Amino acid sequence: PVADFTGTPTSGVAPLNVSFADASTGSVTSWLWAFGDGGTDTQQNPSHVYNTPGTYSVTLQVSGPGGSDAEVKLAYITVNDPPPVADFSGAPQSGVVPLTVNFTNLTTGGPVSGWTWVFGDGTFSNLQTPSHTYTMTGTYTVTLIAAGPGGTDAETKTAYITVSDPPPVAAFTGSPTSGVAP
Repeated sequence: PVADFTGTPTSGVAPLNVSFADASTGSVTSWLWAFGDGGTDTQQNPSHVYNTPGTYSVTLQVSGPGGSDAEVKLAYITVNDPPPVADFSGAPQSGVVPLTVNFTNLTTGGPVSGWTWVFGDGTFSNLQTPSHTYTMTGTYTVTLIAAGPGGTDAETKTAYITVSDPPPVAAFTGSPTSGVAP
């Protein structure tokens, strides 16, 4: 036999499920697959899940009455990190000026190498979990951009922070405060 095969897909994000198809010619009675990540299989047309990002070489060894043959495809499967999924919360979401908001980064998914916060008042931060003080009244839209090896994602919350003027404080004076009538 002469070993040959295909895999679909050959690249994608982890976990990546690849379907392998035997394309060997000649009389084949057994198959031994080595997927490059330590996994093996003896089915003719197996599927294999790659859980860890990396590049993998795949080997198919076939045997039959006429002998055996192997096909090695170097760097055949490329598994990438999944992109992050940006998310956040902030507290408090409303109050009087100056209002300090503590933001919590709730980003999930792939590894994150950087964050960009856009607070809606012309200021920014690259901290993972910042606090920000709003010094002007208004309603502010906040965006978090999370970037990693698997890509970039942004979460925007429209009209998320409301900053208002402090309420008036009643006060008065009178003069004189005592005396003879009238």
